[in-house]
Amino acid sequence: MPKFFFHIRTAFNFQPGEEGLEFGSSALARLGAIAAIREALSPAMSRGHTIDGRWFEIADEAGATVEVVSFNEAIRSA
Repeated sequence: MPKFFFHIRTAFNFQPGEEGLEFGSSALARLGAIAAIREALSPAMSRGHTIDGRWFEIADEAGATVEVVSFNEAIRSA
């Protein structure tokens, strides 16, 4: 099963995802990214922190970006 890496990007920073997660496709990796964003941001949002300007770049094992998911998009699609 292929591995996908969730890199966090803002306008000024890039934090590479060090450990890949296995998903059957990039579409399933996208759903996994949305779930991870929701889980991670729930406490921050309840404290009033903003999430604008952040997104996951989902890369395949070769390093190519295959999907992009903004944090705002993940929360809105809840």
